[in-house]
Amino acid sequence: MLEIKYRGPLTPQQTKKLIRYFSKKAKRLFSGQEKVLFLDTTIFPSIGDFHTGFSRVSLKRSGNAITVRIKEGNPSAVKREELSFTIAKKEWKPFLYFLNALGLRSGYYRPSFRHIYQLGQIRFSLKTRSAIGDHFEMELPSEEHLASPAVQGLLSEFGLQVWSKEAYQKRIAQGMKAFPAIAVTEAKLTE
Repeated sequence: MLEIKYRGPLTPQQTKKLIRYFSKKAKRLFSGQEKVLFLDTTIFPSIGDFHTGFSRVSLKRSGNAITVRIKEGNPSAVKREELSFTIAKKEWKPFLYFLNALGLRSGYYRPSFRHIYQLGQIRFSLKTRSAIGDHFEMELPSEEHLASPAVQGLLSEFGLQVWSKEAYQKRIAQGMKAFPAIAVTEAKLTE
């Protein structure tokens, strides 16, 4: 599935205003704790590593399932191909054994609190308590959609700025320094 996603910083005031706005105007898809572990894939040159990011392999827990994802391309790119499958929480230990057998023993644990809304063709996420700071993620059907009056009006109304690729890469690097890799077994995905 092709993912087209833009991100940018959020202040606490913007977050509150956006939650009020989306509560009235959009469909809420999710609100709660999200736990993500980005696997350190340095041992697989064809995948790349967390820094260069040819691809990113991650485990994401929302609710009682864990989604295994791979996103092709640099993590700061707007457009990336995403493939995923879901495992039940009860399958975590066998899957952990599988990861260890492949040599995937560490990763970058990134819990956050997320609100996800659907507003027409826009999927808008507000992420707080994140390793890279509070920010929004906006998924659109095409790159051209960013210039649409609806999207530009939303960005303007709430004073939102989309990060450049360089600014987002800098945020990722800062988050990695502040919160280094941990053993996969230490990630609290099933708790």
